[in-house]
Amino acid sequence: MTLDISRFISSKYGKRIALIDWGGENYSYLDVERIANYIVGRLKEDGIVKGDRVSVISQNKAALVILYLACQKIGAILVPNNLRLTEQELLSTNLRVEPKIIVLSESLQEKYGRLCAVLAVKVEILERIGRPVHVTSNETVEVDLETPSLILFTGGTTGEPKGAVLSNRSIIFNAINTVLSWKLSENDRTVLVYPLFHTGGWNVLTIPLLIAGGSIILVDKFDASLVLRIMDGMKITVFSGVPAMMAQISESENFNGSQLSSLRFVKSGGGTTPEHVTERFRNKGINFYQGYGLTEAGPNLFYSNEDDLNRPFSIGRKSLFVDLKLLDQNGQESDLGELMVGGPVIFSGYFRDAKKTEDIMNCGMVRTGDILRRDEDGFYYFVGRIKFMYKSGGENVYPSEVEKVLESYSGIYESAVIGVPDDKWGEVGAAFIDVRRDIDLKELKEWLSTKMANYAVPKYFRVVKSIPKTGAGKKDYTLMRKWYNEWKT
Repeated sequence: MTLDISRFISSKYGKRIALIDWGGENYSYLDVERIANYIVGRLKEDGIVKGDRVSVISQNKAALVILYLACQKIGAILVPNNLRLTEQELLSTNLRVEPKIIVLSESLQEKYGRLCAVLAVKVEILERIGRPVHVTSNETVEVDLETPSLILFTGGTTGEPKGAVLSNRSIIFNAINTVLSWKLSENDRTVLVYPLFHTGGWNVLTIPLLIAGGSIILVDKFDASLVLRIMDGMKITVFSGVPAMMAQISESENFNGSQLSSLRFVKSGGGTTPEHVTERFRNKGINFYQGYGLTEAGPNLFYSNEDDLNRPFSIGRKSLFVDLKLLDQNGQESDLGELMVGGPVIFSGYFRDAKKTEDIMNCGMVRTGDILRRDEDGFYYFVGRIKFMYKSGGENVYPSEVEKVLESYSGIYESAVIGVPDDKWGEVGAAFIDVRRDIDLKELKEWLSTKMANYAVPKYFRVVKSIPKTGAGKKDYTLMRKWYNEWKT
């Protein structure tokens, strides 16, 4: 079988615009195929064959997306480097994958030149690799659905990053799910703010929109004011970002004056967006949906329709090519339990790490480590991470549920809750709160006791300037636990 994504979309969509570098070039689908073939020629001259890893160090650029499509043609595996990792961490991840070549963005040569020298492999410049070269071979490469396509490193805040191997199967079935569930078409256009070293960069909208014939505008870093200008000026129809991005956009001085009339919907990822943020979008007539997904499965596992907006905290219903189970503490199926994900969207395992792969799998399904709830109509709700759950007086407390209530209190902008040791109750909650006015903590505790069971009301509160985030834009509970320990000592 010869699987060639760029050849298919080129023949189907031709001169339509596929990729736009903001402030730079536009690339039609025909351009994408032509440049991808040039890159294939260069990769072959460099000795790249099926299964070789191609490490890339770059910001979001159209050339990086085209490089992926070129690698996919010959069965090479693209390994995007997380630019938020330290040089030592990048050295460690690259030594693990043993790339045959490093493709480096021209603007990052000085910053990462030493790293490339230590790895001692050939370096190509991303902006030059797409120029015409003599193709050394026209042989057909057998590339099928199970051929690995991407290695994305995930985790890192609680241990060493793990290289999740994504096959063509997982990527294409996720794209089909997304196109069908979100009703994507040639008329859709997005601005990409997720970095291309995360699954959100590739699998939330980029590859699905390419499959559907839409257009992707790439920015090299997130700026809320710029994103709003692009949304209005370029008639963006669909958009996704992490909750912190959504908050910054809604708080931008340009938000109220922006029309955003072309937006069909926005969808959050990487955590639950607080209601006071979602309401700002909905007050402008924009459909706002909560998202959920993970690198190892999907990430687009659920979908919502306009009729579902009366469930503002639901992550939606199950997508087509997904198998889902909720297992309780006894391993029995339930409407409340750990989410297990199966079907063609799951990953192929962690690169050269059978033990961690075995740990995350259960009977052919991915263990997410997340507790979800399903209602009688088949809608799912995120409850919390198992590893962040704590027991107070023998009762389970899920921080995300407590945070949701805290963030509905007037003046609390964002919160984060961790479980900490307690002589009487075993564990109690410690809440970090980012406030927009003076908060009377006694009044806050009394109000909380009317909204939740007493065992779930945090015992300790700490006002902070902002809730720290990980490189993926999620709340950094590990750092806050360190803060708590320093605070108590």
